[in-house]
Amino acid sequence: MRSATFLLILICSFARSELMDELTAAEDVFKAGLKLVGLEKGLHLLEDHPAEKDEVVIAIHGVATLGYEWVYPLSKLNYNNNLVAFYRWAPVSTSCANDEAAELLNLIENDFNEYATIKLVGHSAGGVLVSKIIDSINTDQEIEAHIIASPLKGSKVLNKACNYSPIQSVQDNVSLYEWRTQKKLDAVYRFMIDDPQIVEITGSIVTSLPDKYGEYRLGHNRSISWVVDKITTDKGL
Repeated sequence: MRSATFLLILICSFARSELMDELTAAEDVFKAGLKLVGLEKGLHLLEDHPAEKDEVVIAIHGVATLGYEWVYPLSKLNYNNNLVAFYRWAPVSTSCANDEAAELLNLIENDFNEYATIKLVGHSAGGVLVSKIIDSINTDQEIEAHIIASPLKGSKVLNKACNYSPIQSVQDNVSLYEWRTQKKLDAVYRFMIDDPQIVEITGSIVTSLPDKYGEYRLGHNRSISWVVDKITTDKGL
């Protein structure tokens, strides 16, 4: 039985059904990005309905997102056999992301359980949330998790206040991909003593990103587009 949360998301998705088309056709990514950050907190389906789809893609942003960095990746991730959703949340909160993880776990395990594959794409703090989800998930579905430029190591403040520690391994049905920016090129991590992206997770596949994305420096926000290009190209999409 569908949960009330899912039914609300589904009803809202009809009002947002044109959003994916707008993202795909956007000429001004900054204006399109404002539409993403203007969404209410929670999960938003960017397409009409979930019928006849094999995969759900859940994109999770990081701290202080402006939305523009997701416009191209979301349109690129959209193909015929999947349903794309965008999760709006407040990464800096008193819940230490536990409430958000519980909300998404409930949706995956109870409302998206008819889909063969769940693809999670988390950027920056969104990757920390993805790690919480895959550490606790209870499903037989295939889980494909992409953690991009994420401070999985945490920080002294976060680790103490939230009793946070990085996950140690992944379950058999979880494929975890860590995509790490070069610290010297990442404006968020450049001046930190240690690179917070570097942790040891048994079963994880780690890729260090190059220094360029086309002619541009491959930093924190462009990392999403580079990774999405890579994972869709590898699948022949």
